[in-house]
Amino acid sequence: MAPAKKTPTVADQVADMVPVAPVDVEPVPSEDSVKEVTPNDQRNRLQANAEGEMPVARNAPQMPPEVAQAAATGNLDPEVARVIAEMQTTIANLESRVNSANVDKGDGADEDGASGYPWQYYVKPNMGPEANWVISGPGGSAKGGRRNAAAYANSMSRGMRPLVAYGVAPVPSSAPLPGQPFWNMIEAGGAKEFPAAQVLAYKWHQNPPVAGIVFPQYEAVKDTVLEFQCDECELEISFEPTDTLAPRACFNHLRNTHDYPRSEAKAAMDAQGIKTIAPYAIRREARELADDRLKVAPTG
Repeated sequence: MAPAKKTPTVADQVADMVPVAPVDVEPVPSEDSVKEVTPNDQRNRLQANAEGEMPVARNAPQMPPEVAQAAATGNLDPEVARVIAEMQTTIANLESRVNSANVDKGDGADEDGASGYPWQYYVKPNMGPEANWVISGPGGSAKGGRRNAAAYANSMSRGMRPLVAYGVAPVPSSAPLPGQPFWNMIEAGGAKEFPAAQVLAYKWHQNPPVAGIVFPQYEAVKDTVLEFQCDECELEISFEPTDTLAPRACFNHLRNTHDYPRSEAKAAMDAQGIKTIAPYAIRREARELADDRLKVAPTG
């Protein structure tokens, strides 16, 4: 009587359906050649693996050479060495993923900072000697909408107003020219954002970064701009009458750089129509001039 057929199990059916990929390993020995593996055998195999003499399966964990050497010489348990090798492979995979994320340009952002996100333009608060100046800094939004949230929040907490209508800001080079980070913004129509004091500081009223460009805030006050020219050197400073720091800087330049006596420094300043009065008086006159402008400013 013929033996009854064995009913295939689910595991047998799955094994028949799933192909097994070949692996580059040594052939499995026959039962006759199987012998007990001793600790010395394990060390010898690890030694061969460390020296590159033994084929290793593809995608198998690669243990560091120093770990393999320690296991081969009996200073490290082979099982511990295997676990270390697996951990090493996992760490390498994670490092690869982190490095890939760091070079991500944010769905095509044009400029990247150290964080992998672009910079952007901000307007400083309306206070201090650089009130309303345009600056650039980290925290810009990439084309995919992602940004360095920490840098953005830090700028906002300091009273910065982000300017998002003129594209991303370039990451500054090691030695940029005066105003160079803003050239792209100006070409994109951002000249109206720059206060007159910043235009004067960068001397854009004399040498505009883009031929024919007009800075509206400077145009509104250009007839009142004061010019200081040092007779001893090539120093030239342009400033508004409301500037409380520039006259003092001109006076100190003559005194400290060219050793002018106080009276001669004052005379040189007076000759150019620049008052050399105490700082508190300059601030008072600046406030009065600002109030006068508000009174005559058109409304509606």
